[in-house]
Amino acid sequence: MPRPKKDEPEDEPMGSASQDEDETDGEEEQKDYPVEKIYGRRQKKGARPGVWEYHVRWEGFPPDEDTWEPKENLTGSEDLMRKLDEEMDAKIAEKKAASANKSAKRSRQSDVREAETPTSKKARSASTNGKTYSKRSKSRQSSPERQDDEDEDEDEDMDKPKTNDSASATSTEPAKIVSMPEKYKKLPSWENFISKVETVESEVDGELYVFFTTKDGDNVREPCSLCRKKFPNKLFDFYEKHLKWHNHDTVDA
Repeated sequence: MPRPKKDEPEDEPMGSASQDEDETDGEEEQKDYPVEKIYGRRQKKGARPGVWEYHVRWEGFPPDEDTWEPKENLTGSEDLMRKLDEEMDAKIAEKKAASANKSAKRSRQSDVREAETPTSKKARSASTNGKTYSKRSKSRQSSPERQDDEDEDEDEDMDKPKTNDSASATSTEPAKIVSMPEKYKKLPSWENFISKVETVESEVDGELYVFFTTKDGDNVREPCSLCRKKFPNKLFDFYEKHLKWHNHDTVDA
């Protein structure tokens, strides 16, 4: 491929007639120089976008002899030009993608900041006769004496033992009353299974019922007629504790 004439070493004039004729005619043969590498490109002046000039390193010449050449001067170096174009186009596409990602990231950050920033509220005021009135806050500033009283109340509240609400609710629930479990009903005596006789009450039908607690923690209700047979001693102890005894003084005649 031809190398620019300005970079070629000048031949010494031979003074021959043939050379004089060639110089007179302005014809000079151009030599082809091998390309070592192509390592850059630029937009060709006056040409449409995408028409390039390539930075060429000539084989056998130092770097200061590198030149910018149009595509038509690099016949035979199409592979080198195509490789450079692919590398440069890939770099341009990568830069565009990075710039687009950066812009999108800034846009998302801006949206987040706008969402987190509360909308400022303008103070409302009414103007009458040149005077401006603004709404007064409902909160009152406590006086030093009132603040001391409040602090004392807080200290007293902290000293008070906290009650377990769930435990209180459980303790106020009425105990469930059941019949004697089946496993005890066939036994001849319940004396060893009764913890305490709570009360004896008369129902609407006139029959007496005994309310008692078993050692298993069950609250049981059974007819008094059955209880007299199953645990007479426990029942007698209950009557003995709840009967009122009267002492009568005897007077000698």
